[in-house]
Amino acid sequence: MLIDPEAYKKTNAGCVNNTIAHECVHWYKHRMYYRMQEYILPRLAKYCKCYVEQLPYSTEEEIILENHAIGIAPRILMPKNPFLEMAYTFNVGYGKDNRYAIAQLAEFFEVSKQSVTIRLEECGLL
Repeated sequence: MLIDPEAYKKTNAGCVNNTIAHECVHWYKHRMYYRMQEYILPRLAKYCKCYVEQLPYSTEEEIILENHAIGIAPRILMPKNPFLEMAYTFNVGYGKDNRYAIAQLAEFFEVSKQSVTIRLEECGLL
């Protein structure tokens, strides 16, 4: 896996961890797609690469693979049961000021606050 070192300068550790998990999803789940491209369409075959600014120019299949990796990476970094347990520990809930709890969860799981907020919504806590 190669990650542009400039990406580290533009983001926080939580985003870096999400990027690593995201690329691992691509390797584990999508490597056969790229391997088959080598056999079926060798002149169009390419390595898996994620350039967010190039998504509008990606093929429909590549967009599906990208969305798949985007959805799974946070679930790997914040598995549901341990995540819920920690969220309950920090007393997360509807109508509360959850900013402190979100910051603590982000620090604990080493992810971004945005990832924590999305995960809380997915788990029905926000």
